[in-house]
Amino acid sequence: MFDILVDTRRKRLGLVLLVMAILLFFLMASDLFYVTGIFSSRSTSALLARMDGSSTSFYARLIVFLLNSSLTSLSSWLAIGLEYLFVLLRSLTNLEWLLVIGLLLFVLSHQERISRFMLYILTLHFILRFILAGALTLVFGEILATNDIHLLLNGVHYLSLAAMIIHAGMLVVLGYYIYTVWMHVYLAAFRKKDASNG
Repeated sequence: MFDILVDTRRKRLGLVLLVMAILLFFLMASDLFYVTGIFSSRSTSALLARMDGSSTSFYARLIVFLLNSSLTSLSSWLAIGLEYLFVLLRSLTNLEWLLVIGLLLFVLSHQERISRFMLYILTLHFILRFILAGALTLVFGEILATNDIHLLLNGVHYLSLAAMIIHAGMLVVLGYYIYTVWMHVYLAAFRKKDASNG
């Protein structure tokens, strides 16, 4: 019954690209919602309430794992690097691991322009994510070293503003990409088959 949806290579490619793009869209929308809540927190208590770990956002998980890690007690750069890598990997959600698998698949198979573009989007997503994670780690490291609560409010506000701009921009790009794949890859494959049958 559903064979018509994936009966050609072009349809299969289009469907995979659509699923990956939509998953990434919802993931980034969830993160945008979280960082918007962080940015709107005007007091330290409200900010700390947002960081209780109840959210499934990557940034919420990262904050919890950073606070529970032993980064500040380590002296070796190698140990710090390995601990930080472990924190980053633990912070990735199940959905992001699925996107990592998708990224690896697109690295191995990106002959067509439309799939190369998905590869670029996924790569940019993870690069920006880890840059923001690094900045967040530096802010929390400075906070733990100085016990300056005002630095927490100001630093996290600036980071959340940057994250909001980045995620909003990526959502616009993803929305356009989803439209392009739907109209010019997936539906175009149906029209091409109908024309050949006619």
